[in-house]
Amino acid sequence: MLGDAVESNPYRFVAGLSGCSDSGQVLGLLCQGKVAEALEAYAVPLLSRSGALAVQLLRDQLDLALGSAVRSSGDAGLLVRWLSTDMGSADAEAVEALGRLVGRGDAGTRGICRSGRA
Repeated sequence: MLGDAVESNPYRFVAGLSGCSDSGQVLGLLCQGKVAEALEAYAVPLLSRSGALAVQLLRDQLDLALGSAVRSSGDAGLLVRWLSTDMGSADAEAVEALGRLVGRGDAGTRGICRSGRA
């Protein structure tokens, strides 16, 4: 499965091997200011069933970073997409940001508030 990527005695990855995890891709996109692409790449919570502390911390970091970027984007479409995800469904700050952008009387904003999100 790993082919020539692993050497033995002791077992280790070969020198010069590189790669990128899904979470690394999302954080990289955020660092580049590509919020829409990051939101597209992070469609579901990272290993949502894992209780491992390291995974929980990385999942929290991704959620906080992406949520903050979406809220700061000033893009109502991104906010609606974020609020429609498992990660953003309870983000009260995002609901407030959406209300400021489209108005609290907007049917979509009222629907999000009524549905129990945030």
